[in-house]
This record gives sequence, C-alpha cells and structure tokens, in this order.
Amino acid sequence: SSLAFEGCNAIEYGSRLISYINSIARYVKENGPFDDDFDCPFSTITVNIVSGGNATNVIPGGCEFILEVRYINQFPIVN
Repeated sequence: SSLAFEGCNAIEYGSRLISYINSIARYVKENGPFDDDFDCPFSTITVNIVSGGNATNVIPGGCEFILEVRYINQFPIVN
C-alpha cells in the first residue's frame, strides 16, 4: 500500500460503480414508472453485499458486490 499510486484499487472502482447504481435507483424513484397497486410503487435497485481486499497493507485486486433489482413493468397487460 506504500505504492498505492502504482496500482489499481478494485474497491475504489467498485465504489464508483455502486454510487452510479445508486444514482439510477434515485432517478427511477423520482421519475418512475409507477404502479400504485404496490406498496412500493416504483422499481428498486439496491446493492446489499460488498466484498473485497484481504489486508490493510495490500492494494485490493478484487471487489465483488451483489445487487437486487425489483422492477415495475412499464407496459401493463390489458385483458
């Protein structure tokens, strides 16, 4: 980690991607689509598990995360 400027920190880049996913979730929450038939009337995207690195003095070469998407269908089925 004393030569961090020479490496690529996977957790740093993973956090950027997680932040971007969060911005998409906020956009969908504010702009829809919406379906008032559900308790949560909009699609949700959440990152719930993050893993990476193996020591405080080693630049992490890997970062994994799990996200969940629960979506509202934009096109209602008409019978």
